[in-house]
Amino acid sequence: MLANANKPPRLTPWRLALAIAGVLLLAAAAGWSILHQAAAAAPVPVGETVDPPAPPMVLVFVSGAVAHPGLYELSPDARVADAIAAAGGVTTLADPGHLPNMAQRVNDGRQVNVPFMKAGTTAAKLDINTPRRQISTPYRACRRGSPGRSSSTATSGVRSLR
Repeated sequence: MLANANKPPRLTPWRLALAIAGVLLLAAAAGWSILHQAAAAAPVPVGETVDPPAPPMVLVFVSGAVAHPGLYELSPDARVADAIAAAGGVTTLADPGHLPNMAQRVNDGRQVNVPFMKAGTTAAKLDINTPRRQISTPYRACRRGSPGRSSSTATSGVRSLR
C-alpha cells in the first residue's frame, strides 16, 4: 500500500477537459471586465453638439397711452417698464398719477394698460415740479389770531388738530 500512496494521481481526460474549461472561463471573465471598464472610463464623443434650448418667451399686450400699443414678446424676467419701453414709451396723454407698477414682473398673457388723462386734466396740474401751496400759510394766519380771538386760543385750536 505504501507503493500506491507515493504514486501521483493519474491525469484522466475528464480532469484535463475540466481544467482547460476552468482556465478558459477565467480568461473570458477577465477579458470581459477589462473591456467594460475601458468603455465606461472613456466616453465616446457625439458627432454633433446640441445647443441649449432657447429660454421661453412671454407674450404681453401693452395698451393705452403708449406710442405703439400691441402684442410684444419679452423675456420672462422682464418688468412692466420693459413692456412699456418695447411699446415706444408713454405719450404726453398718459396720466402720470395712475401708471402701473413699473417694477412688477410680467407674465404670459398679461395686459399692461397705461391710462389716459381724464378730460379737464392737464399735464401742468400733474407736474411734480410745480410749486405746491405752503401748508404753513394758514397756520401763520391762525397764530396771529383772528379778530376777537387771542393768539393763545388760536394756537390751542391748531394743536388739537394734530
